[in-house]
Amino acid sequence: MLQERHRALISILAATIRNRRESGAAADDGLTPEHAAAVVVATWEGLGEATRRVDGQPSPAMT
Repeated sequence: MLQERHRALISILAATIRNRRESGAAADDGLTPEHAAAVVVATWEGLGEATRRVDGQPSPAMT
């Protein structure tokens, strides 16, 4: 289920990145749109994990 969600999100983000690059609104950073989208998703997931304590409660710094 999580992998399916990630694949769908990466597909949507990659299409957006590709369209923005083709229109000249975003620079090419050397990554394929799919790789750039995967970096966004992985970073987002990592930031989400960083805001939770081991017991699943929000970190005091994030409340």
